[in-house]
Amino acid sequence: MQRLTLFILLAISFSYSCHSGGDYSFNKSKSEPSLTESTTNLDDNLEIEENYDGDTRLINSKPIERKIIRNAQMNMQVEDIKKAFPQIESIVKDLNGYISSSEMQNNNYQISNNLVIRIPNENLDTLLLLSEKQSIFVNSSSISSTDVTEEFIDIETRLTTKKEVRERYLDILSKKAKTVKDVLLAEEQIRVLTEEIEAKEGRLRFLKNRVNLSTLTLSIYQKVKYVATPNVYEKNFLTKIKEGFVNGWDILLGLILGIINIWPLVILFVIFVWKRKAIWGKIRRKG
Repeated sequence: MQRLTLFILLAISFSYSCHSGGDYSFNKSKSEPSLTESTTNLDDNLEIEENYDGDTRLINSKPIERKIIRNAQMNMQVEDIKKAFPQIESIVKDLNGYISSSEMQNNNYQISNNLVIRIPNENLDTLLLLSEKQSIFVNSSSISSTDVTEEFIDIETRLTTKKEVRERYLDILSKKAKTVKDVLLAEEQIRVLTEEIEAKEGRLRFLKNRVNLSTLTLSIYQKVKYVATPNVYEKNFLTKIKEGFVNGWDILLGLILGIINIWPLVILFVIFVWKRKAIWGKIRRKG
């Protein structure tokens, strides 16, 4: 009898344990997250899509092309500036660039040439390296970069929006404007939007030019022996003769012009000389 009672208790206990385990399994499955979750996250310059399967994986990445404006400066000494300049000019041409300005200066100590060079962005480092090879000493060299990606994207986005709005106003003007007031209002909005679009497009072209073409300000100079500046300039004999003829001609022309200006007095003087004997005769007879 005791064995039977013990067996029944064990059976009941076993049945209860199995029932509890099933409930636990059911609740657990209810609390688990879904197997797949999709989110889009902008992390710096990547668009990231995440799938939840125990870890995070990069499914689709679209890198944003950075828009960088690069400017460089270099000051260097060359042995012969007359030879160095054509060589630098040839290097710039081979790298698809151009010299936008050149300013030659000369003083008692050196001859210098200040160049402003526009060069494709990807060739700037090569230009600096090849230009440096033409020097005998580099005084200074620097590169600066400005990231205009944010402004670039902002302008493109605003352009798209403004063009879409303008298209809607054009549609209103052609199909829905029925009164003169409606036509004038639509045309005014189109005019304002067109001006804003043109301004944004101009700024975008400027940025594209600055991004595509880097600017190098290159100063090259050659040391020369000191030569004192003469205080007095001595004219040679031939120069003095030439100036003498010019001065004499100028005096003659001035004299002729002076006589023409006082022609009444000249006429009176001629008459006086012509009649002077008769005049003196009358004066003597009266005396």
